[in-house]
Amino acid sequence: MRLIKSNVLSDAEIYFQSFHPKTSSLSLFYEVVEGDGETRWGGESPIEAIQWYKSAPMGTRILVSGWESDDIDAQPVGQPLDLTDFIAAVRGGWL
Repeated sequence: MRLIKSNVLSDAEIYFQSFHPKTSSLSLFYEVVEGDGETRWGGESPIEAIQWYKSAPMGTRILVSGWESDDIDAQPVGQPLDLTDFIAAVRGGWL
């Protein structure tokens, strides 16, 4: 967590907490998962995830998860997030 200084009001300074820095050491892993739970595609490219999603059957979802890694092993950080509705909203519902 880091503090960000912001001059939102004319004479007042507001400090707020940012829980996710602009740059992160986490590796992001995207998955395209079909309705039956089978992973259709997985990788680090959000563009490829969307391309795979567009040709997938109805009921398919796009998930993203954060991973921490060292030289030997990688561990997930938290639960995967389902981006399907978010991407549909951003793209005007085309998904």
